[in-house]
Amino acid sequence: MSDTGQLPGFDELPEEPPLEEEPKKKRKGGVLLLLVAIILVLAGIGGVVWSVWPQFNPPPNAMRDMRGNVVIPDEDAVVDDPSAKADVGLRFKAPSVNLDVPLGEAREVNGQIAPPGFTSVYRITNLGVTLDKATKGTVYTATHSLRNGGWAPGNALIDIDSQEAKVSPGDKLIVGDRTYSVTETRIIPKPKVASVGDLWDAKVKGRLIVFTCLQNPQNTPSTNNVVIIGTLDE
Repeated sequence: MSDTGQLPGFDELPEEPPLEEEPKKKRKGGVLLLLVAIILVLAGIGGVVWSVWPQFNPPPNAMRDMRGNVVIPDEDAVVDDPSAKADVGLRFKAPSVNLDVPLGEAREVNGQIAPPGFTSVYRITNLGVTLDKATKGTVYTATHSLRNGGWAPGNALIDIDSQEAKVSPGDKLIVGDRTYSVTETRIIPKPKVASVGDLWDAKVKGRLIVFTCLQNPQNTPSTNNVVIIGTLDE
């Protein structure tokens, strides 16, 4: 198995299995291969999905999730941000859901918050305040979640079956050297997030906001965001 190469074109993909055969999950070298991904790609359905071929012969710059699987992002899931960093030497932790990942930095670009990676939580640098000024305003963060069996930081924060956040009021969120207590969680349709005025008041002191996508049991593209809100501990 080679570690380099290009993604195959659609005409190079294997034929779809007969309808009566259910897609089978295979694990090779510890990497989950979801055959259903081929069907989604051939159908032209956008999505954060796996492709079997890139798992066997991934390009050197392939995006990967926390378990090493190759990620094919939705069209608007990632924005070009040359300033983005996946790891600034700090950690984001949510002990109640066993989440402990690097803290990165990214920017809001043209009205979009779409971090460039799938293994970190990103502080949004052009919104709100920095961690050293956390007492004076709101710290904004965002992370991806994935469907079709993928695992990004956001997956630890959501319950797909119940369509709720996994963290609850009182749970701790640790961002670098700052500790916050969750005060509320919200499920907001993606088109409406920008119009929820209180979320964007960066002057609210000692507040943390975490955005991620709420995946659904149908494995179709996410239509809702989970918004987790916390208050800085004294």
